[in-house]
Amino acid sequence: MRALNGSEGRVILDVAGASTGGGAARFLRELDAWFERDPSRGDLVHVVGRGQRLTPGWLVRRELATRGAPRRFALNNASFCTPGGERVVLLRNALHFASQAELDAIGFVPSFALRAQIPVIRALAHRADRIVVPCTAMAERVAAHAPLLRRRIVVRGHPVSTPGWSEKPTENRKTILVPINPGPYKNLDQHVAALLEAGRGLDLRVVVTANPEQLPLVTEHERVDFVGPLTAGQLQPYWERALAIYFPPGLESFGYPLAEARVNGRWVIARNTEQNREVAGRALAPYSVGDVASLCEAIRSVLASDDPMPDPAPNDPDSYFEWLVGVR
Repeated sequence: MRALNGSEGRVILDVAGASTGGGAARFLRELDAWFERDPSRGDLVHVVGRGQRLTPGWLVRRELATRGAPRRFALNNASFCTPGGERVVLLRNALHFASQAELDAIGFVPSFALRAQIPVIRALAHRADRIVVPCTAMAERVAAHAPLLRRRIVVRGHPVSTPGWSEKPTENRKTILVPINPGPYKNLDQHVAALLEAGRGLDLRVVVTANPEQLPLVTEHERVDFVGPLTAGQLQPYWERALAIYFPPGLESFGYPLAEARVNGRWVIARNTEQNREVAGRALAPYSVGDVASLCEAIRSVLASDDPMPDPAPNDPDSYFEWLVGVR
């Protein structure tokens, strides 16, 4: 197989596996915006895998097709493995490195497909010269699996662009946005029910990016608005109008909504964990999981507070991609 057209001599970024939703698609959106701000970057950086599924066949094809590249970046957990140039992998799926205790805590049993992926992803990580993870907790997960990889790990929070409305005050002081795609390990149904219970009597409206049948416990609740799955771009008007977001998952490699709240100047009601404090910064309104009183206190605190100041510097996209790829 011949090398991909124009790949030789250029930095390679593999984005296979990024879908229309979730963190991978959110990351890809930031990458595309980075190229749009300066199209000349395309002369030095070549993106492959767009629209591809991350399959064994693709992993073989990309190795053959990117020979001669000085640096190869896998932005999808699966490191390049053949020699030649620097190999960098972005590890952004906590399930690939989760401990059994973490899986038990969320009541999640990995599917057959995920169980098949895990040893492959872990083995490929050993082939990377540099491993980039989006938070300290994710670095600890990888190092717990393979202590010898610790010296190759670098922590850098994902990029988040600043929207034009970030310094405008919240339009609706009673709306809480839940910008999460329901998944088998996120237990969103129970978490939204807990939010509604904790906010009883506070006249809240909860906007959820899901369909009613996905959250049967709250399908008929009068204070829940279901808007269905949305892209990051479609979500922006909801971000602008919301007082805060609610982000209850207990196992994440990063948690894009946490960083977006920090950048956008919106509160985020989330678990009181070191990872959430690291990613959300001063935008975090913490609560203890299973403690209705602490969740109620978090809700009341944001209702009584002005919007937090936007804090975009830690997640600046230009700084991130220039650092990641080494191209200015």
